Amino acid sequence: MSKKNAQKKEFTMSREEYIEHLSMKSNEVHMTTKNSKTGCGVIDLAFPVITCREDAPCKKGGCYCCKGTQVMATVQGAYYRNYRLYHEDPVDFWNQVWFKLAHCGLLRCRYFDCGDCPDYAFVEGMVATAKKFPEMKFMAFTKKYFLVNQWIDNNGNLPDNLNIIFSAWDKDWEVLNPHHLPVAYVDFKDSEKTPVLPAKYQTCPNQKDKTITCSMCGKCWRKDLGAVVFKQH
Repeated sequence: MSKKNAQKKEFTMSREEYIEHLSMKSNEVHMTTKNSKTGCGVIDLAFPVITCREDAPCKKGGCYCCKGTQVMATVQGAYYRNYRLYHEDPVDFWNQVWFKLAHCGLLRCRYFDCGDCPDYAFVEGMVATAKKFPEMKFMAFTKKYFLVNQWIDNNGNLPDNLNIIFSAWDKDWEVLNPHHLPVAYVDFKDSEKTPVLPAKYQTCPNQKDKTITCSMCGKCWRKDLGAVVFKQH
């Protein structure tokens, strides 16, 4: 072995250790406009899938956040950093979010393009953020219906510029929606799994034409959305 090789030190980490390392490299909340589906006109804030419901049926092979670029270590590191920062200091977390929103120059924000609502306090944070930025529109898909239902039970209607869409799944999955919030359905490749769809619903144009992003469409930010159907992909 050469002297050069003898002096070389090797240091290896597991994937999980590397993601944790990346999540600790910065204390800046990660928000992005680089999601290919939402486009450059929407700023996104996401968490890791550990924030999702334990019984979420989409975890059984249907989770879009467990495929493609979202499983890259650098992306996962950013998600876990957001999760860490929110739990370590939620006040600073929201202050950072507000700073980024104030300077992004955009009119739309999406929560949870990965992951889900961490807790009830986060719903309160989303509401406070919508009230602080009345000129912006905010949107989130969630399967944590109980958190949103509890907030509405306690406080009344959500702000006009905050649209929370209850995410459905197959015909065996129950969506508890006493306040009649918009619902997102999945049209499964196996039609036996597809739930009964409402008579009227919106569709996602991005599924037919990838050049049409959420930045161009904006349907899901509308309070009168009602229902939207996504084809399984």
